[in-house]
Amino acid sequence: MTEASRQSEALQQAKASLQRAQKVARMGAWEFDIPANELTWSDEVYRLFEVRPDEFDGNFEAFAARVHPDDLDMLQQAQAQTVAGKGDLDVEHRILLPGGGIGYVHERAQLLRDDQGQPWKLAGSVQDITERKRAQALEDGQRRILASIAARRPLGESLMALVRLAERQMPGALSSVLLLDEAGQHVRVGAAPSLPSEYNAAIHGLPIGPKAGSCGTAAFRGERVVVSDIDKDPLWEDYLPIVQPHGLKACWSTPVKASDGRVVATFATYYRDVREPRDVELEVIDGLAALCAVAIEHDAAFQSITTGQQRFRSLFDEHPDVVYSLDLEGRFTEVNEQFQRIAGVRPEDVLGRPFDELALDSERDVVRAHFTAATQGEARSFEMTWLAVDGRRVEMRVSNLPIIVDGRVTGVFGIAQDISLLRKHQRELSDALDAAETLSQQLHRLSEASISVNRDLDEETLYQQLADRAREIVGAHQAIVSVQTDGGGQLLDAISFSDKYARWRDYDVPIDGSGIYTLVGEGQQCMRMTQAELEAHPRWRNFGAESDRHPPMRGWLAVPMVGSDGKTLGILQLSDKYRGEFSEDDQQVALQFSQMAVIAVERARLLAKLQVRDRFFEMSLEVFVVYDPTTGRWIQVNQMLADITGYSREELCSRPIIDFIHPDDVEATRDRSRSIGRGRQVTRSFVNRYVRRDGGVRYMEWMSAPADGLVYAVGRDITQRLQAEETLRQTLVDLNARNRELQDFAFIASHDLQEPLRKIRAFVALLQQRHAASLSGEARDYLDRTSQAANRMQVLINDLLAYSRVAARGKPFTQVKLETVLAGVLEDLETSLETSGGRVEAGSLPEIEADATQMRQLFQNLLSNALKFRSPDRAPVVRVSAEADSGVDGPGWILRFQDNGIGFDPRYADKVFAPFQRLHARQEYEGTGIGLAIVRRIVERHRGNIHAEGRPGEGATFVIRLPARQPAGTTGLAVPLSEP
Repeated sequence: MTEASRQSEALQQAKASLQRAQKVARMGAWEFDIPANELTWSDEVYRLFEVRPDEFDGNFEAFAARVHPDDLDMLQQAQAQTVAGKGDLDVEHRILLPGGGIGYVHERAQLLRDDQGQPWKLAGSVQDITERKRAQALEDGQRRILASIAARRPLGESLMALVRLAERQMPGALSSVLLLDEAGQHVRVGAAPSLPSEYNAAIHGLPIGPKAGSCGTAAFRGERVVVSDIDKDPLWEDYLPIVQPHGLKACWSTPVKASDGRVVATFATYYRDVREPRDVELEVIDGLAALCAVAIEHDAAFQSITTGQQRFRSLFDEHPDVVYSLDLEGRFTEVNEQFQRIAGVRPEDVLGRPFDELALDSERDVVRAHFTAATQGEARSFEMTWLAVDGRRVEMRVSNLPIIVDGRVTGVFGIAQDISLLRKHQRELSDALDAAETLSQQLHRLSEASISVNRDLDEETLYQQLADRAREIVGAHQAIVSVQTDGGGQLLDAISFSDKYARWRDYDVPIDGSGIYTLVGEGQQCMRMTQAELEAHPRWRNFGAESDRHPPMRGWLAVPMVGSDGKTLGILQLSDKYRGEFSEDDQQVALQFSQMAVIAVERARLLAKLQVRDRFFEMSLEVFVVYDPTTGRWIQVNQMLADITGYSREELCSRPIIDFIHPDDVEATRDRSRSIGRGRQVTRSFVNRYVRRDGGVRYMEWMSAPADGLVYAVGRDITQRLQAEETLRQTLVDLNARNRELQDFAFIASHDLQEPLRKIRAFVALLQQRHAASLSGEARDYLDRTSQAANRMQVLINDLLAYSRVAARGKPFTQVKLETVLAGVLEDLETSLETSGGRVEAGSLPEIEADATQMRQLFQNLLSNALKFRSPDRAPVVRVSAEADSGVDGPGWILRFQDNGIGFDPRYADKVFAPFQRLHARQEYEGTGIGLAIVRRIVERHRGNIHAEGRPGEGATFVIRLPARQPAGTTGLAVPLSEP
């Protein structure tokens, strides 16, 4: 091998090595002959631009056509600067890829000149930086979303930002977030801006399941579901009519899980072509799904805490009695408006004053003893006399309830009820002992209803975990979380040191918030320094007297913890990075971590406050409820309402409130709730009745206020103050309209229907009398059938008139002896009884208030019915009996008409009372089928009820319940209880 060949081979190897390196680095070389306008690319450049050599014209215009239009002017200016000799070309810009994609490249070039010194060529390189740009965009987007979450922006806004970020990271993707409902069984569209609105509407509310497309299946399984071809995948076969019209071909869905493992949403990515995901795309999706979980959980926690605070505030302010809170020294810390009304002193004048200043000198020691018992964890209820500012003496019943947080009493809640009038009544009443026993039972139930509030994680443990996690994530040997105290300084809450600094783990001196810490805390600035820069900083004060005890530092990174109110909550500090100095990326990571830490700290603090309020809610002697007018149900009640109604709290919240409200008060209750929900002015108090489990009725007085679409109410049982003076009335509105319809019908039946019928019967009769002999046998048969049909029509009309006149022409109610009624009916049926060989057996029948004529018709129809439908193999026997009954509407009687006829199938027990309903053919038994309908109408007019019991081949029994007396004020035109 010659030296030239060896050099040539070495040159080829070097060239091949360079090409491999360029391919790995996604970098290519190019030359641009300026005078000739000829542009030469290496193979890697063609791969970067995704074009073949035969598709590229090799000039600047062909290259410019592939540059993003928004970047072309900037690129040309940079190139002109280089040609003008003002430095090498070094620029980043976007390029247009076939298929609509966009890439990012970094161009570097030097100017070459010819022998005359004129610009000749630009020789340069181009490197693909698309992935770096996308990673940077992803990090920036995540940072903005975390900031939005920390600022408590609406959840929908955060989800929309997540979806838009995903679509920018994966060109061509159509992303969506579907939220699961509270039951976790149906999906709701949370954010899907690029998907067709018709498609979003179609999938909103669909159930999850093992074969419910990509999202429904992912939510059901709790794992990622990748469908690369929707048209062929069995998971989508039931949903093809929904998805195919919109050209969606692929869908990858990842479940979004809460911290407890529950699936709360799905993060989906659609494409309009069939494709599989790349690993880098799945990594992006996983990161965004985790961020989505943070947004959802933060929103749910904040909503829960905010709702609880509003509930407590509503209950405190709207309580009809005096409500106050005391510190452990017995000084007032908060009072409601009722306090001012009773004590005659403004709240601002009493806050910070000892509570026992209101007590009589003779009672002060006893009152203090009860307060002391409450500070030791014992709930006390007692009576005392308040001295108002104007000298009035007000008799009060006071309940002192301990405020317990983390098992420690931190204060006392007090509820004071003005019992001056009640005390006067108690002194006059002889049953004082019974009243005292009732009070004792109420206090006992209050004690049982007390609930201790437990938090998932106390603040001290939370701070330590934050410090440990911050140190692990950033990679440093030291981490300190300092949280703002009430006095405005800084308190060292948690430190986290690696084994390198194990000897300083007991260091517990808080920072004073001065010097350089002021720039971070008050100025809310991030600070990142090397150790030399820190020590040279004019605001650095070292550690003063604690310098010998403080662990040595090596570099410093500090970020402020800014709360949702814009104020500094604390400072997160890190020192001594594992490798090298803290970088800009470290600072951004620490800042994001501090935002998440603020969310966790504020949630823990709010939950701690919520515990106090919830305990007050549970231990109150009054009724507290939260009502949702959209569902008609309570969403929260305290134990006192359960004690009053006799139902458990679970039963009260699981059923509509109208199940417990007296029927006459339902509409008034709904109207008030609706008015409050719409912000209308209503009276301060409201009274309605509740039906206890044992059937008793309790009167409740309510004060309520709306908030966030809910109604918050405080109630009190006032049954002992009221007397039931009126019986229930039934409305006559429906009756009047019904009677008008029946009267119109009666008129039509009496005139318009009967007039043509009379003519038909008359002409048929004339034909039979005058022309029967001249007619054929077939014609006479037709006339006979016509005459029979006309007669049946006449009977039908008469029956309809009788049915319609039950209410329209009923007579006033009088005292009616049913035995007399039965005797008269038996006289009318004497012939039928003899013909059939039947008999009627009757016991003692009562005297009731009724319409005598209609009672006779009732007995007539029932007995006639029994004789008509008799068994062919035995004589009919009808037994009539009566027994007293005490119902909810007062005393009454139950009448039974029992026969031994053919009976009927029990399935038709309701059908027999419908007008014109027959269980047999007309040829078997005559009649129109309206007799029993008239019976039921008569019973309903008398405010009774009737039902039938049948046994095929054995007989039938008709059971009627009638009141002994009709309600006062009832007229002859009563409203039927049900439609015929």
